[in-house]
Amino acid sequence: MVGDHRYQGRATIMATTGKLSRTILASYSLPAIPQAMLLLPIIVYFPPFYAQVVGLSLASLGVIFFIGRMWDGISDPIIGILSDKIPFRWGRRKTWLVIGTPLMMLMTWLLCQPPKGADETFLLVGLIIFYIAYTMLRIPYLSWGAELTTDYKERNKVTGYREVGTMIGIYLSVAAPRLFIPDGETNIANVMYVFTWVACILIPLTNFFAAWKVPDTTRASGPSPEVWSNFKLILKNKLYLRVLTGVGLLYLGTYMYNACMLFIIEQAMGLRGEFLNLMLIEYMVMPLCVPFFVYLAGRIGKHRAICVGAAIEIAALAMLGFTPQGSFFWAGVAYAVIGASFATWYIVPTSMIADCIDYGALKGGDKVSGSYIAFFNLFDKGALAVAALIALPMLQWVGFDAKADNSPETLQWVRIIGLLAPSLIILAAIALFWNYPLNARKHQAVLKAIARRKPREEASA
Repeated sequence: MVGDHRYQGRATIMATTGKLSRTILASYSLPAIPQAMLLLPIIVYFPPFYAQVVGLSLASLGVIFFIGRMWDGISDPIIGILSDKIPFRWGRRKTWLVIGTPLMMLMTWLLCQPPKGADETFLLVGLIIFYIAYTMLRIPYLSWGAELTTDYKERNKVTGYREVGTMIGIYLSVAAPRLFIPDGETNIANVMYVFTWVACILIPLTNFFAAWKVPDTTRASGPSPEVWSNFKLILKNKLYLRVLTGVGLLYLGTYMYNACMLFIIEQAMGLRGEFLNLMLIEYMVMPLCVPFFVYLAGRIGKHRAICVGAAIEIAALAMLGFTPQGSFFWAGVAYAVIGASFATWYIVPTSMIADCIDYGALKGGDKVSGSYIAFFNLFDKGALAVAALIALPMLQWVGFDAKADNSPETLQWVRIIGLLAPSLIILAAIALFWNYPLNARKHQAVLKAIARRKPREEASA
């Protein structure tokens, strides 16, 4: 019966088992564009911007980004649980995108165009509020995608469409400044100014359009059960924890490289003013490789596809390490290879998480996608926090100065911190993913077991 206490707080899942229309897939992908744009400045632009323009030290930036990201991680499970349990009339996922949009626009402007006299306190408080707004958008959005379909291969399309949107957003965050900034004036301050305007226009347009066009396939069906029950279910899901660990290592290595990227390009490689051009190459290649990796994930399994992508990333970082000083051509080749590797880096993890949610539902009897996605994002953001805490203070410790020229010995340390160390961490992620057991055949068995159990649960109710 509907009022039975055993079903209070559980979601009614109405995800399709068939194909989703291209209109739904494309509309769902749109919010990923500004969400990706908002991530890039924090990962790539903020360290040099707040070091070179605002004047904060690399060590203080590392600590601030660590604290901000850890707070961001704390907010993820909270928003995930609220997204699972609050029965909004228009859907428990899409409503969060609508109400979080104004705050996101405000904080984007303040952080990217800080007032004169902005200091460490301004940045820290601004990051905390920014991350709250971002989480209000991101967690429900990813959970929404995980619930659109239960089909193993169709989920690759959902994540594929969404991550094409992600790549377009990252591309725009690089292409828009390149388009509007005259030659010779490509500095980080001008880049941030153009970026801010483009992001603040796209945030409301994409969020509201997706909320209008894409169905929200779940509804909360009653009062929430004990909050910690979600975490108990998640901790029992060993496959999910294995994916989290592997993804955490993959992201940690990549974010360490990202934190050092602009310094590597402009100083270690001697390509001042070329960072936008190289990033354009990377993000032009990424969407071109998405169809191939969607196919590859369906062909050899998602776990093996992510290993292939990670191995390509290691090869690309090695190419950067051996690129001759001042050689834009070979740097461009390396960035094209990085773009190819990031195609699978963006697509596969969330698709694997969706499969883990089904496995958890089989073991625990409930499907709390928001909480699963929240923990996934916690590991993502924790990896970024640790990467900033490690890489930026280490750069200062070896004597690197973001505002001045550095000695060859110091630049060699920049390569070690930003290229070699990340490669070793990513290699550990490959070892963890290689023999991951939840493939297409076993996932199909999970879905069949859930389908067989459902009539018995309804009969006992």
